[in-house]
Amino acid sequence: MDVLKSNFHLIFIYEVIFLNYIVSAQGGLYCFFGRDGGLFWCRHLGGGSWSAPSHFRDRGVVDFSVSLCEGRVLIICQSDSEVEHVFFDRGIFETTKLLKGGVQGSYFGLPLEDETFLTHNMPITGDYTQVLMSHRVDSARIWRDSRHLGRVIPLSKKRCFEIVPIRDQHFLLFYQAQGNGFGGDLGYREVYGEEMGRFNVVHQNANINGGCHSFLANTDGFHMVYMTKGLLVPSLNYIKRDKNGLSKRLTVAQGHNVHSPVLYFNEGQLNLLYMRGEDVFVCSFGDGEKPVVTPPIKQEGTAASTLRVSKYLHENKSQKDFISNEIVVCTHKPWKIKIFNEFL
Repeated sequence: MDVLKSNFHLIFIYEVIFLNYIVSAQGGLYCFFGRDGGLFWCRHLGGGSWSAPSHFRDRGVVDFSVSLCEGRVLIICQSDSEVEHVFFDRGIFETTKLLKGGVQGSYFGLPLEDETFLTHNMPITGDYTQVLMSHRVDSARIWRDSRHLGRVIPLSKKRCFEIVPIRDQHFLLFYQAQGNGFGGDLGYREVYGEEMGRFNVVHQNANINGGCHSFLANTDGFHMVYMTKGLLVPSLNYIKRDKNGLSKRLTVAQGHNVHSPVLYFNEGQLNLLYMRGEDVFVCSFGDGEKPVVTPPIKQEGTAASTLRVSKYLHENKSQKDFISNEIVVCTHKPWKIKIFNEFL
């Protein structure tokens, strides 16, 4: 399978996060977030203002994911005893039970044409690895094509894997496969409709475990930044894949206080925002065969320690638009966008 096989020129951005979620879909821009065991949502009203939060569930929610594909918003809502499959349409929730009984791990669902592509991880008692599974669930909620994708090492405490969109039913599944000894090999599988490719290693023994990463893909290839420990200090690395294959690894920043990287396109230019302590820096990447990064520019002011990275769902008409999987929001008000709000 080839990440360049599609002839489409626009991309669909969707992703999953366990605390909050921003989505651009038919009918507007929405934020989904968890608070005190409930799942809440609110709508952007324009001019930076939002509707009052409403709840889908006011208690019992232990995890959830949100995805957008072909105009449909799908929520996978988890409690200790069940998993719900929920379609969201401008404040209306269509709910069915997906799984009953003891629920472990995290579930991510992607709505395809007549089915749901479901990915989830299963913890193993007394082991640092987990099992990664994928399934197809049809409209009658019948499970099929179940696949054991192997032992994985979580990318962070809350997320074992990341789903990264390309276009419609074409996306990438990033995770760390268990390598030799305690190592984790960072790589991806390509999913295109009914097809799933093999696991492709990008970085052997990457051993990501801090959740400090960002992935971005389109029909020309993909871009990724991620933190590795290094011999002396952690390093924030950049790799791309395009028609020339995988690039060499480029170190963008170093230090124990580097965190929250966000890759994004603005008017066709690939940029990286990251934080060093409470300060925000931005750099950009050249279009040549070898990755080249500009010196980072410190942004005016500082970002409060309550900021975090949130996921952003956006359907763009052109790659000249702002394109990102992530934005930065206030932890206590997850609908309050602190960085990139000028693109709303």
